[in-house]
Amino acid sequence: MFIRKFMCGLMFLSAAVFGQENVVNIAFNELGELMLDQSVEAQRIEAKYNLAVIDGEIDLQWSNPDLNYTNEFIKQNDIEISEQLLYLSKTFEMPWIYWNNSEAWQIDLQAEAQKKQQMLNELLERLKSDYVELALLEQQQTQLQQLESVIDDLVRVSHTQEQEGETSALDEYLINASLFNLQSALFNSIKQYRHRLTIWKSQMGMADSITIRFSTNIQFRDVSDKINETISRVGEGHPGLSGMQQRLAALDKRIGVEKSRIWPNITLSGGIKKVNPDFNGYMVGISTPIPLLNWNGAQVEKLRVEKHMQNQTEKLYRRQLDGLLLELGDNINSLVQILQKTKNPLDMERNITEEMLIAYREGQWSLNDLLSMMQIHKEGIIQYTEQLIAYYKNVFNFETISRQQLIIY
Repeated sequence: MFIRKFMCGLMFLSAAVFGQENVVNIAFNELGELMLDQSVEAQRIEAKYNLAVIDGEIDLQWSNPDLNYTNEFIKQNDIEISEQLLYLSKTFEMPWIYWNNSEAWQIDLQAEAQKKQQMLNELLERLKSDYVELALLEQQQTQLQQLESVIDDLVRVSHTQEQEGETSALDEYLINASLFNLQSALFNSIKQYRHRLTIWKSQMGMADSITIRFSTNIQFRDVSDKINETISRVGEGHPGLSGMQQRLAALDKRIGVEKSRIWPNITLSGGIKKVNPDFNGYMVGISTPIPLLNWNGAQVEKLRVEKHMQNQTEKLYRRQLDGLLLELGDNINSLVQILQKTKNPLDMERNITEEMLIAYREGQWSLNDLLSMMQIHKEGIIQYTEQLIAYYKNVFNFETISRQQLIIY
């Protein structure tokens, strides 16, 4: 795997620097590692987490001491007196406040780590869904191009026969209309493919000049037998939910911190003092806020409100996960029933177009029969592709929420 990563990195670099076109074969089961190694979006998520770590370090770092110097001069009649004072002062946060604040930040960082993992899981879900969509669109286009070649031949033959009086103008019109209909469908498929590929490459950090080959043959796989068992484990290990629970724990800690801030800090100072002409000495001092007018009640109440909001958000999120998991399970079961009853029109080993053409040439079908069957076949290709893409999107979303892997290629 290391050699593969190294070669992929060289290809990406040469494509970006020299504009060379490279071909990269990507298997479905390599998406996770490639995402972490190459994806710009994954790097952005990691950088966002690193910022949270730095914010914690900034909040907990010690402040610098203050260096102070004063010079006073007094003159009255012929008497002159000068006084110089050089001293250091440092404000210290109460140790229990620092310790509790540090614990709260550690919990916050754990919540951020869970949030990062959830964002990476959702990114991988999108990349997997797009991989499947792109691979299936390639299969769809191959089948549609086979149909196009057959109808293209019919157009040429019908034009010749129409000139010789063997084919009516209506038949020629129907053949041309069928070709237009098919070419429009093929263009829509190619347009959808280009758009999705552009997004997929940008998320993976790949140059436009790189040609991607999706080497895994995507076929329908039934996972309905795993659905009911997985639904009973909703939320177990879900990083988004775990992160919210950890934020609640951090808010509990911060409420304790704010309660203890009625006596937040103490300032110590000390230095040397000189009074001319004949006196030298030193000074020491201590100061601290006195909680007479402010007991920090507003800050404590603010955090209690934030905790209540976070608690309600966590409950809402959990219910949404429960509802979405049930919805996805129903969608998957319904799509399984549809896809199981249908022969795969994207099957590359069976040339359905050739079978229809043979039936027409042997006189089993009329021209109208052939065009009608081709129209049905075209719609079958398009609908099957759309439903299979929808099926896998539901499956991958189900995997992200349940934290259970259902599809292994």
